[in-house]
Amino acid sequence: ALTVYLLKIATPPPATAEHPGRAVFAATGCQDCHTRGFALAGSVDESLGLPVTVPVDNVEVWSDYRRHVMAHELADFAAFDNHPHPTIGSHSFVTPPLWDLARSGPYLHDGSAATLDEAIASHGGEAEDARDAYLALSPGERAQLLDFLANLGRD
Repeated sequence: ALTVYLLKIATPPPATAEHPGRAVFAATGCQDCHTRGFALAGSVDESLGLPVTVPVDNVEVWSDYRRHVMAHELADFAAFDNHPHPTIGSHSFVTPPLWDLARSGPYLHDGSAATLDEAIASHGGEAEDARDAYLALSPGERAQLLDFLANLGRD
């Protein structure tokens, strides 16, 4: 029943390649973890210098589904005592998919970020460079990136 349910979930349409925020998203390094699809071994997109990715059944998930160390401020210390895998730190999180992001707030694992801007500014650890690149953007570039994220999965 779960398999049938998952197969019937409507998937958002792919993001438009020409959206100006998409290039800003890639330039900041956000796309290093929030990948469009799944990487093809040995293939590189020469225009962006990133691995070529393919969406699964034309769905752009915008996640590598890997565990990354984030800022200690994001750690869920209350849950750490009962963590099922004690070797995985409380500040380590699986990259969430960004598809249909605009409809999923509040943001972060604990809902502590009311806006996408707050969520991005809260990144740290392995995402510190991407966060710093985001914070260094001009207001116009930030607006483009946030608009791109807000429109992932919308017609």
